[in-house]
Amino acid sequence: MDSNSSVAIMFVAAFSAAAIIINGILGFRLKSRMIKLGLVDLESIKLLNQLNGDSKLRAFKWALILFFGGIGLMILQIIPYSLNSPLPYGVEAISVAVGLFIYYLLESKRND
Repeated sequence: MDSNSSVAIMFVAAFSAAAIIINGILGFRLKSRMIKLGLVDLESIKLLNQLNGDSKLRAFKWALILFFGGIGLMILQIIPYSLNSPLPYGVEAISVAVGLFIYYLLESKRND
């Protein structure tokens, strides 16, 4: 990996981490301000807690996708291939698809 790719990956990772942190802080401030002003009742609090659970599932989905994407990249380090080969795209697509399939199986089992 050349230095330009490394810088781009680090920039995207830092931007994503900052966005996630800012989103969490602003969501917390919004919920606490609504509660302080008395704009929510018991039903609204249940709805807000349900939305929080959905975000945890989304985070779990992306963690699985990134984990299996990383496994695909590690597999590509082991397998020899030529520069013009479509093999890296296939290996990466299959590994991400396996992560999504595992998420689907876990989610369908949870909903049953």
